[in-house]
Amino acid sequence: GQAGYFLDEVSGHDLGACFITSSLKALFRQHAAPATPAAETLAAMNTILHAIMPEEQYLTALYLRIDRAAGRFDLASAGHPAALAQRSGQADFLDLSGSPLGMFPEVELESAQGEVAPGDGFLLYTDGLVEFWAHILLRSLCFAAP
Repeated sequence: GQAGYFLDEVSGHDLGACFITSSLKALFRQHAAPATPAAETLAAMNTILHAIMPEEQYLTALYLRIDRAAGRFDLASAGHPAALAQRSGQADFLDLSGSPLGMFPEVELESAQGEVAPGDGFLLYTDGLVEFWAHILLRSLCFAAP
């Protein structure tokens, strides 16, 4: 079967960011289709987001489409931290560049496609995970110092 995973992080911690976040599910469903490439879906979403978001607001996103029956994946990034892929027993970061969504009328996105086999997996995360572990590392270094 086919599955799609969309992960985003909206800039800001105010009520406006909450409104954008709550609208993204509907916007994503409106543009995501099994035959539509992941980057094309994000680009279509950007057109709407640029029109409705305040000038100082943006979001980063990853969209991963997996077709297990065909053994293929399609990943697109809009300025989001790299996805971690475990394929054939090897773990690799799929570090794609791309512009955040909503900032500009046109968005530059990078995507990757490849094979996926039974047992392969992907980890999508926000920068909060990176910040958490950086905080833990810094604290351990501070307390380990003489």
